[in-house]
Amino acid sequence: ALEKCGESVISLQKRWDGAGKNLFEKFLSVGNDCESDDIGLSKLRDCVVLMLKGVKVNQAQPGDSGPNIQISIGPSQTGSRMRSYSVGASDDFSVMDSYPDEMTKAILDTFTMKPLPYKLSRSVIDLVLTRQSWIEGVFTKLDTKTRQSIASALLS
Repeated sequence: ALEKCGESVISLQKRWDGAGKNLFEKFLSVGNDCESDDIGLSKLRDCVVLMLKGVKVNQAQPGDSGPNIQISIGPSQTGSRMRSYSVGASDDFSVMDSYPDEMTKAILDTFTMKPLPYKLSRSVIDLVLTRQSWIEGVFTKLDTKTRQSIASALLS
């Protein structure tokens, strides 16, 4: 719900600092003990993981020239792809100017934890690391050492 308010009301950084970071750390700390198939828990996990994408949703401005269409694709509860269509939603997206170190740490912690938290790591891969917006808007702008650390963590 906070995401729908738009960046001007509650910034992604504030959402991460106020809720996302603590919730992510909680999911990480319980590891595979939190691997239940509870739909509510899965949606909460995915909501928190999506913050790591670094994408800011900017509110549509009044007087825009007609409706915009937003199409989101993500994993469904059955493992197949789920599509969500929204007519009239804002298509004004941007990425964080400076990707926070805490978000980079969260990604690295996910893949260096033993045993690997399967569902959490799967969400990070599916919803963040394989997304074009994250690859082009965030990953390519990270320093070389950080990019290498993320790649190494994924390969280990």
